Amino acid sequence: MRTLPLAVAAMLAAGSACTADEITLTFIGEGIAATDISDDGRVVVGNVTSDGSYETFRWTASTGVVRLGRATVPIIGTGAGSPDCSDDGSRVSATIINEAGTTATLGLWTDGQGWQDLVPPTGPNGIILDNSHGSAWGLSGDGTTVVGFYWKTAPGSAAAAAWTQATGIVPLGNPTDKSARVNHTNLDGTISVGWGERFDGAWQPTVWRNGVRTVLSDTLVACEAEFVNKDGSVIVGFSQTGPLLNISRVPARWVWNGSSYTEELLGTLPNTPQGPGALAWAEGVSDDGQIIVGNNYFQNQGPFSNAAGIIWRGSGPENLADVLAAGGVTLPENFMIDGISAISGNGEYVVGSGKDAMDPFFRRSFIIHIPRGGACAPDLTTGAVPG
Repeated sequence: MRTLPLAVAAMLAAGSACTADEITLTFIGEGIAATDISDDGRVVVGNVTSDGSYETFRWTASTGVVRLGRATVPIIGTGAGSPDCSDDGSRVSATIINEAGTTATLGLWTDGQGWQDLVPPTGPNGIILDNSHGSAWGLSGDGTTVVGFYWKTAPGSAAAAAWTQATGIVPLGNPTDKSARVNHTNLDGTISVGWGERFDGAWQPTVWRNGVRTVLSDTLVACEAEFVNKDGSVIVGFSQTGPLLNISRVPARWVWNGSSYTEELLGTLPNTPQGPGALAWAEGVSDDGQIIVGNNYFQNQGPFSNAAGIIWRGSGPENLADVLAAGGVTLPENFMIDGISAISGNGEYVVGSGKDAMDPFFRRSFIIHIPRGGACAPDLTTGAVPG
């Protein structure tokens, strides 16, 4: 059994031998929360948490954690959204402070060029609310479409929206007096997923296919669609189960059948409580829809919660800590995986963060490589494939 260090670690030394089914774990930094990963596993983005700034970072093995600037928290005191990267890692979307340093806006970072403010101009009926135009929550695989929401009148509600260079920011549609948000979009930005409010304010998993809005599940409690694969055929997130007065929120996927999406509840880990307050969800899915990752809470959802990262590989939910142990990887003592945030398109790279039970506010981020089809993990320090 091997235990990897908590500091930045090389996955494998160039030229070293590996077996085709070897599972590896790479810690990429401390005091950071990873939120997305490129398709080849060589670029990770997220937020710096150690100083409370929630500044967007971009990591590669050669550069380490590089802060990208334009954090909102140090200037206006609040932050929102989720940093995401294009499939090749060359572009990053995030909520940033505008160039004038006065309001939060949606931003797009391009390697070699830096940040671009995306709003203003705002969408129809757009306003500034709480020093913010809105926030960015997702980026298309090709890096051309940023999704999230902008603030609008009606009054002060969120308009689910998508931005491209050609169109600027445009609303995707929801009842005018209700809020909605896009969490992710597919390869070319034509199919987006997130949530929209019911008449009573409950969030419902929602998809927009070429701008046409469809509620995936008529949920009575707050549920969301979190991620969609590249061709839009599989959506994952969480839905509800159980009787009216004892509803649980559980992981779900929705599969396109040619005319609509069919819901499937994915199940939770053993000893997961049921009923109000319980929460487990799917956060990402591979391109082929076969590998799904997410998170499972066993008690409250705060920093002192007992949680686990989960993976579905066709045979029900598995605790990622158990998958690592079965592959010969031992987690550091007291370390808990509780923040799985993304999976690469090929289903081999899982990125997330966790905490030490003795210091739950200090996070460490990692990449897990779980081979499919007999491939060895590339050396993230050089790009070489071990032989």
